[in-house]
Amino acid sequence: MTSPWPPWRDPAHTSGLGSRAAGIARAIALEPRFVIADEPVSALDVSIQAQVLNLLEELQQALGLTFLVIAHDLAVVRHVSDVVAVMYLGGIVEQAPSDDLYAEPLHPYTKALMSSVPVPDPVVEATRERILLTGDLPSPSNPPSGCRFHTRCPFAQETRCDTERPALREVRPGHTVACHYAEEILAGTVTTRTVTPEQAADA
Repeated sequence: MTSPWPPWRDPAHTSGLGSRAAGIARAIALEPRFVIADEPVSALDVSIQAQVLNLLEELQQALGLTFLVIAHDLAVVRHVSDVVAVMYLGGIVEQAPSDDLYAEPLHPYTKALMSSVPVPDPVVEATRERILLTGDLPSPSNPPSGCRFHTRCPFAQETRCDTERPALREVRPGHTVACHYAEEILAGTVTTRTVTPEQAADA
């Protein structure tokens, strides 16, 4: 069936940038002060991603908007964010100014995320530490007891981690972490352990 709309009005004939721009236009039509952008550049090639992100920045400056950006691309998050909150199984495990969090993540899950990002320098890439998580991701509808990350955490301890859920607390000014041993991990006094798939399944 032929669309009754001209090609320039038919979503099927709209470019990736055009469709995202249309979505952004709808979002700001009522002149909001706060906009939630859920995966605003997912499934777009790099050049289109850059154009969409530049558009968001221009609108933010021109209209004084505050954006809550939800994304999995760590490079995108770093580019657009002033403050970053890292979530695991529906809960915030770390929150900090973007530069602080990327310079020195404090939560084991954030550390693992950052270590998974490739470094364009082959020498650095070959020598840097990688944190590989084991076990399956638990169900968000039936999360583990205690710290929700303890079944996969390489720093998990036999006490507290599997029984007591850590509070999100300020470890440094403006830098909050939900980990019982954040300071000890930072100081290097807590060693890593191996979490086997069997241990993760039994937790």
